[in-house]
Amino acid sequence: MFKIGLPLFAFILLYINCLYSQELDTINLYFEIDKYDITNQHRMILEDLIGKKDAIDIEVYGYTDFLGDAEYNISLSEKRCNNVKDYLISQGVESKKIAIWNGKGIHSESSLKNRTDMDDPGIKEHRKVEIIYGKFEPVFKEIINEEVEIPIFQSFIDENLVVGNNIVLEDILFYGNSSNFRPESMPALNYLVKVMKNNPSLKIEIQGYICCEKGNKEGFDEVYKEYNLSSNRARSVYHYLIANGVEENRMTFKGFGASKKRYPKERNEEEKAKNRRVEILILEK
Repeated sequence: MFKIGLPLFAFILLYINCLYSQELDTINLYFEIDKYDITNQHRMILEDLIGKKDAIDIEVYGYTDFLGDAEYNISLSEKRCNNVKDYLISQGVESKKIAIWNGKGIHSESSLKNRTDMDDPGIKEHRKVEIIYGKFEPVFKEIINEEVEIPIFQSFIDENLVVGNNIVLEDILFYGNSSNFRPESMPALNYLVKVMKNNPSLKIEIQGYICCEKGNKEGFDEVYKEYNLSSNRARSVYHYLIANGVEENRMTFKGFGASKKRYPKERNEEEKAKNRRVEILILEK
């Protein structure tokens, strides 16, 4: 077990440049009215994504236009979303790489007044499945095995490693509007790696949060952006742990947007930085 009372020495990975190169891209698949089956055109569009074998996290969202009632459109958007997910899996995409799939119903901007194509009774651009995928590549310079002392992070003492506990990672910080770590995050990241390796039965959920939300909170687009960013922050920690030898089946990740702020009013940059945080939920010990 992990003994906090003793001096802690570990082999730490030292990096000269950035920790991760992150690329996010989006694919849109468009559907005819009331249709949800995968077409040959969809298959052609998905070929590039299916062919990627490196670290990819995928989110799949289904939408409809304004035609029909809300209940029908939720069902239709779910069918579109689920068919795309099932197709990707049938073509060899690992199911664990599809982090989110959700039928959202009517697109937030879809209404009769926004219709511009008079040959289409609805809005084709809103009858779609949106696939967002991220490619996270660890960018390493020469790895130096150097025995150095890592500061002890008291939040991870054995008494806190209890199922159901949420542990705030005080010193894993991010740049604004980004899932890239700030340089001062390195000691805490390496400490978390050590905790996971010294507790081989430990399973966790990595939870990402953001600061400074703006806009109408009832609007889907604003909420979506927030949750996507917070999810990407949790992913960054997830991939950092995997890159350093922690088994991926011991971890899940999830974004919570700007909910549960530590500093609701955010009076200064320090408080904003601490709201851009990651917490660890202990699932199994």
